[in-house]
Amino acid sequence: MPRVLHLVLDPRRARVREVIAQQARDPALTVSVVLGEGVSWPDAPPVHLLRLAPSPPGPATPGTVDYPHLLRLIFEADSVVTW
Repeated sequence: MPRVLHLVLDPRRARVREVIAQQARDPALTVSVVLGEGVSWPDAPPVHLLRLAPSPPGPATPGTVDYPHLLRLIFEADSVVTW
C-alpha cells in the first residue's frame, strides 16, 4: 500500500485540507501528517497525525516525532508533500 507523508506548517490553507482529506478517503493509501512545531489542527481528517517535537529536544511525548524519526518517515514514504 503506497504511503504518503504530508509535512504541514499551515493547515488553515484550504488546498492543504482538501488534498489530505481526499487522500484520507482512499483505502489504497496510507496517509500520515506531521505538523510543524507549535502547529495544531483540531479538525484533521482521520490520518496518522504526528507533531514535530520541540527544539531543543525535551522529553518524548506520544504523538510527537523528533528529527531522526522524521527522517525515517521521509525515507519510508513513497511520496512526501510539503505545505
